[in-house]
Amino acid sequence: MLENEKEWVNIFETDWYKQICTTLTPGDAMRAYRENFGLSPTELAQKLGTTGETIVHMECNQCDINQELVQKLSELFEVPVERFL
Repeated sequence: MLENEKEWVNIFETDWYKQICTTLTPGDAMRAYRENFGLSPTELAQKLGTTGETIVHMECNQCDINQELVQKLSELFEVPVERFL
């Protein structure tokens, strides 16, 4: 390959991505999406009809994300529900 050429790689097919996905918890995913959308825990809680404290507990894996909130998160962030299971 020439020095100026760049190879494009589908990140979703890399071993790195596959390994990261197996180590991320639903709470980790929730925090990542919340932060990427520029929301505080309180702001996300208002959108989901819960409390900021509950959001923090779920992000820290101190409690599971219930099915109703999984569905709401999926719709809000436009990702499959499996991301939060």
